[in-house]
Amino acid sequence: MQDRWRFEDKDAAADWDTMERGIFSERRLLRIGFVGIGEGVGTTTVAAAAAAAIGKQHGRTVFLADAAQRDGKASAAESLCLTKALKGGRQVLYQNVNWKLVPNEKKLPAGSYVIVDQPPQLQWPACDVLVCVIDPLPSRILAGLGRYRLLREEENQRLLRREKSLLWVQNKANVAADVREAERFLKLRFDVALPLLPQEFFYEAEYQQRPWLAKLYERSAFSPHANSEAETFRLAVENLASAIFAVLPQFAI
Repeated sequence: MQDRWRFEDKDAAADWDTMERGIFSERRLLRIGFVGIGEGVGTTTVAAAAAAAIGKQHGRTVFLADAAQRDGKASAAESLCLTKALKGGRQVLYQNVNWKLVPNEKKLPAGSYVIVDQPPQLQWPACDVLVCVIDPLPSRILAGLGRYRLLREEENQRLLRREKSLLWVQNKANVAADVREAERFLKLRFDVALPLLPQEFFYEAEYQQRPWLAKLYERSAFSPHANSEAETFRLAVENLASAIFAVLPQFAI
């Protein structure tokens, strides 16, 4: 199958397709940035899942993230369980996404879409679409109010240019979260809601040293419930991808 993952050696996790050279032949970059209002809201998770959905639907996608570990936080490779697959500087292709976590944008492989995980504020205006991720947990909302206000300022600047190119995403949606209260407090309406994935989903991936993204596109013969949760999350992410392309500048699509 086209989406299957293949490995060059036995040390790499099963089903990844590793490549020695860049996967694209031309350079046409459209930037889609993902910014969380605070720590622990799941920005990298949302950005990576969206990258896979966009790559599958539209192709030619590159995932750009800070590959280094900083301030005691896990690196993007560690968060995505990609450390083993990227061993030795190899490039990994899955769902038409190049998962080479390039620290320098000048070394990016060519592609039509670049998913930028947590770009700094100075880079926000350069993103064709900015996706803002919010965890409805009250303590996380309160801790992220400073960045939230900066994002609202960015949204207002885009609206002055008649651009509706900033999306608000509720991550970790669950029955205990009062979404309407969060919307009233923040004075916004979420464009997309993504359901809460169980922590076991990530624990299992890390202990198996396999990218958790693969679990979104594989069916378990032992856990129909896990299949249902993965499918629900995957469909929500596909809705997010559609929302992103709905607000991309028409000349850019």
